[in-house]
Amino acid sequence: MRMTISKEQILADPLIKKVIEEIKVAQAHSRPTGIHRPLSESLTTMPRPACVLPAIALVLALAASPIAAQTPPATQPPPAKGHAAEEMADMHTLEALRRNGANLSKPHKVQYFTNFPSDAQMSAARKELLAAGFTVVRAAQAGKDQPWVLILTRIMPLSTENVRASRQTVSSAVTKNGGRYDGWEAAAVP
Repeated sequence: MRMTISKEQILADPLIKKVIEEIKVAQAHSRPTGIHRPLSESLTTMPRPACVLPAIALVLALAASPIAAQTPPATQPPPAKGHAAEEMADMHTLEALRRNGANLSKPHKVQYFTNFPSDAQMSAARKELLAAGFTVVRAAQAGKDQPWVLILTRIMPLSTENVRASRQTVSSAVTKNGGRYDGWEAAAVP
């Protein structure tokens, strides 16, 4: 697939900005005699004319890569949102638990975090989630003029399917009742 990247996108990229700044520094510190200087002084130890060409080649190579674009072209799908972003977060969390020694096939206590603008909305979601098998850890207002917090738990093995199904159940009940789902956590050791 061919991508078109505008000049503005290229120049907005932080890496491109850094390379351009390094080129300017190298040119400002260039010695017309061609004497080499330490790498710490400039972009490279090459004299000025030679150091500009690799830098320009780098800028052009980066501009041609999809990494250089700060905003995706209209033909590309938008960044992950909603369920796709939540599923990616689930996968990252499960991988982090695995790296920290968790045996994901054993039951873990999973906590789900939510908040609501009112007690009535929180109570409606709470009732629905209790019926779905979740246990309420905390259901209270976070503070005066603060949202209502509902923290739930469920004990289960941390398979991808279990995590997805539970997250979708909590997220759906919370959204339906006007709240916000803030994610889940589990300890590496059950």
